[in-house]
Amino acid sequence: MRNNMIKLEIVNLSGRYMKQVIYIDVLICVNLVINYFLILATSKFLYLRLKRLRLILGEVLGAVYSFYILLPDYPVFVSLITRLFMAATIMGTVFGFKNLKILAKSVAYFFVVSFLFSGIMFGMWYVFRPRGMAINNGVVYFNISPLLLIASSLVAYTVIEITNRILEKKENKNLVCSVLVKVGERQVNFAAKVDTCNSLREPFSNLPVIVASEEVLKPILPQDFWPFTKGNEMQNFEDFKIRFIPFQTVSGEGLLPAFKPDVVKIKNDFEKEAYIAVCSKEVLPDGTFSLINPLLID
Repeated sequence: MRNNMIKLEIVNLSGRYMKQVIYIDVLICVNLVINYFLILATSKFLYLRLKRLRLILGEVLGAVYSFYILLPDYPVFVSLITRLFMAATIMGTVFGFKNLKILAKSVAYFFVVSFLFSGIMFGMWYVFRPRGMAINNGVVYFNISPLLLIASSLVAYTVIEITNRILEKKENKNLVCSVLVKVGERQVNFAAKVDTCNSLREPFSNLPVIVASEEVLKPILPQDFWPFTKGNEMQNFEDFKIRFIPFQTVSGEGLLPAFKPDVVKIKNDFEKEAYIAVCSKEVLPDGTFSLINPLLID
C-alpha cells in the first residue's frame, strides 16, 4: 500500500464526479513533464531564448502549483485569478519580471498553449480512454505510464508547433531597431530595418533569420570567415557552426552563410533565438546594412 496517496471526489474527463486516488509522486512527475512542454511551446511561439536554470525553476514551480488540485473546487472568478497569478509567476520565473510587455505576452501565450494542450489531451482521452485521468481546479491528473505520458506530451507539443507555423502572421512594421549580437567575448551593435519581405528561416530549427552585411558583422567574424563560406563549404570556426540558408531576390538567388550567436537582443530588450546570415552589400537594398524578420519584433 502506497503512503503518498490522497482520495478526492473530483471530476474525471467525462464530466462525472468520482472518487479518485491521487498519488503525490505521480502528480508532481506529470506536471513536471507537462510544464516543460508548455514552457517550451510558449518560448517557441515568442522566439524567446530559454535558459536551462530558469526553465527548471519554472517546471518546479508549476509542479508545486499542481497541489491546487487538492483544494476544494472554487468559483470560476476565484479560480481564474488564481491561475492567472500562477501563470504570471511561472512566466516571470522563466523569462523575468522586468519587462511587463514580455511578461503579459508570455502569460497570454501560456494560457493559449495550455488550452491547446488540454484540448489535445482530452481528444486523446476520448479516443483511447486510458484510466486514471481526472481534472480539478483546472489542474490535470494523469495516472498513466511514464512512456504514455511522454508520448502524449510529445504528440500534443508537435501539434501545437505545427499550429504555430500555420497560423503565424507577419505584421507590417515600418521601423528600424537596434540589434545586439554576442559571440563568445565579442559583440556588435547595429541598426536593422524591419522588412516584411524577409521571411527567411533556418531550415532545420525554423528560427527567423537576421540578414546583415559583412561590414556590419566584421567585429565578431573571424578573419577567414568570408573567403571560406563563399565556396559554400561547411566550416566550423571556434564559435561558429555555419549553416547555409537559401535566399531569393529580384536580382537572383543563392545561399547565405549563417550562424546562431550566443546572444541576440532586439532593441536591447530581451534575448531572442535567431540566426544571423552574412551577406555582401549587393544583396541588400541601397542604404540598408541589415534586415530583420518581423517575427522577432514584439
